[in-house]
Amino acid sequence: MSTPNIDGSVSRPLRVPRQVRSVTHDVLVGEEREQGTLTVSSLPDVGIVGVELRVGSHGTALAALAEAASAAVTLGLLHGAPPAAFTSKAHRVDLPIVLAADHS
Repeated sequence: MSTPNIDGSVSRPLRVPRQVRSVTHDVLVGEEREQGTLTVSSLPDVGIVGVELRVGSHGTALAALAEAASAAVTLGLLHGAPPAAFTSKAHRVDLPIVLAADHS
């Protein structure tokens, strides 16, 4: 399936194999420091191809927001957006995410 870009060109999503290398970190999210996990998937020749943030109980607004953000970032990465396109904007979001090992 192809998707037309703003400039009229067509991008094709990256085909990701069923098995990729992933690293999972325990994270604390928000002022309440909700426990969650952040999984980053990558391919050797491509780099980061997906992220998954799981936090909050199923059915909560926080869980839905985390799932939607993960899906949006992953979709962008699969269509060729560089990771910096997302990380450079992260400072504007007032939802602190820290690695659980960072107890400061």
